[in-house]
Amino acid sequence: MVENLEAASHFITRYAILEELFLQRNSTACDKIEDMVVCLYTEILTFFAKATKYFHRSANIRLARSMVNFSENTQMAKINVLNGQISRLTEVFNIDIQVDTARELQR
Repeated sequence: MVENLEAASHFITRYAILEELFLQRNSTACDKIEDMVVCLYTEILTFFAKATKYFHRSANIRLARSMVNFSENTQMAKINVLNGQISRLTEVFNIDIQVDTARELQR
């Protein structure tokens, strides 16, 4: 659980930076990335809610539940899939930005 909390926190930081760098432009790609980032944030908040519930339980119950942590793994799998999809979109978007910049420099 603790490793996944760290990973989820890392994603929040990463996507806050992505919002500053990419989502200030007006384009269809930005809209798609923004929608996916909102979905990612939703999944992360759901994960944090489950983690809060987990840590409010007694140590014995946490130990027993940690042996069978399918819910946690499923939530992190969703987060990781969304992260991968957003990463691919931002790579394409970054190429578009570079092409636009090159065109402007040629003028």
